[in-house]
Amino acid sequence: MVLSALLPLTKRGLKIIWAVRTGNETDRPIEELKNIVRNKNESFLGISFRGKKDMCLLARERNISGYEAVSNLCNLYKEKCQYYKNLERTNVEIPKEPLLFSQVLKIAEESKICPYFLQLRILEEVDLVSLSYNYILSPIGWVIRRYVPFRKSVLVVDEAHNMQTAVMNVNSDSISILSVRRAIKEASTMMSFPPDLTDSLNSLVKIMREMRNRIMEDDIYDPEALMRQVGLNRESLQLLVKFGEKIARRKAEQGKSPRSYLSHIGKFFLAVLDSKGIDGIFNLATREGENLKLELVDMRCAEVLRYVWKEFRSVIFMSGTLSPISAFSEVAGVDSCDSFEMRSFVDRRKVKTVLLKGVSTRGEQLSTIMRDRYLASIKAFLSIMNGNVAIFTSSYRTQGCILGELAEIAAKLGFILFSEREGMSGHEAREILESMKKAAYRGDKVVLVAPMGGRFSEGIDLP
Repeated sequence: MVLSALLPLTKRGLKIIWAVRTGNETDRPIEELKNIVRNKNESFLGISFRGKKDMCLLARERNISGYEAVSNLCNLYKEKCQYYKNLERTNVEIPKEPLLFSQVLKIAEESKICPYFLQLRILEEVDLVSLSYNYILSPIGWVIRRYVPFRKSVLVVDEAHNMQTAVMNVNSDSISILSVRRAIKEASTMMSFPPDLTDSLNSLVKIMREMRNRIMEDDIYDPEALMRQVGLNRESLQLLVKFGEKIARRKAEQGKSPRSYLSHIGKFFLAVLDSKGIDGIFNLATREGENLKLELVDMRCAEVLRYVWKEFRSVIFMSGTLSPISAFSEVAGVDSCDSFEMRSFVDRRKVKTVLLKGVSTRGEQLSTIMRDRYLASIKAFLSIMNGNVAIFTSSYRTQGCILGELAEIAAKLGFILFSEREGMSGHEAREILESMKKAAYRGDKVVLVAPMGGRFSEGIDLP
């Protein structure tokens, strides 16, 4: 309904930017646009935009994953990349229709050209682009605004209740004892790495261990005092980044994932120094079993977002859980707005809520007793279901504790099980979703297992 109301604005030169939380959700507006074009005989164009992690063919060939690693690979090898060079000298016929990212990927694979930069070419022609929040909230947004000017665009923020968490995720960072140890290992492979920097990193591990033993769960810490204690300053941090870049370049030349822990630690503490004295940014030490995380946590939701919204012609926020609007407006930095509320289409007679006693995911590990209770509860539920089921877990950790036995239970009860894996690419996620739908449509019973907050937790149609 919102999309249908906005599309006439594109005839007046405006663009529609549809921002969503996860990659899977970017396809939804384009699927709706396809229906509108097909049923109303209109000629609107749109694309679901994905990042380099999902759209780099060279990274796939080298089995490289992760945003940082793929981004580094592109920066280091773009001019040498056969797919990028092919795109520069190839005229590809792009269908004049709304395109899902998987369709763009297929076109690029068949033509042996770069899917990511092909997207950028298509952007100039589209009426609608759907993308993740990151392109609106973080500096990488310049990639989009080069082709889709924000000032001439209407922004739709879907599932807008996620804004506070999204801002915090974009602007926050962390390092751990484990990552510092890996940085030390990287440093040991470089003959020219300064011994005093190695001493500083070893001291950092020692002090982080002491902090881990001192705190129960989490606590505020003084990062400047910590850096003075281990002998790190802005100059030495910049050296860590420089050596880290050399490590990443060497790994890329060896066909390995071009990421560096040295670089990450340097950038983390530089960001900590740059954020000094800014209200709403906290430095937190968090214990996780035998590990300790140092976190830079940005809680400045309203302050950050207030300036973001001003960049667009207008902004529409949508969610089923925005009430009370006044509270949402305050948190999201919305100074003035008009609100409209629709009644739910869900038949409440078909909704049943059951609370289980004696089960909990509290603690660092799921005990054997608690795991067995969970499995028994799920088995009891599946045994009375004559249809498809979605099981959402509290975390990847909890899911990992029960998935093996759950797969056996599902198979014995006649279900085909599909599950989300941590770090899964957008392409893999779409393949799982399509396979699950095909199985359900041919009459099989399916069960999806995924974490809350993951790729499948909202914004998709389940069979």
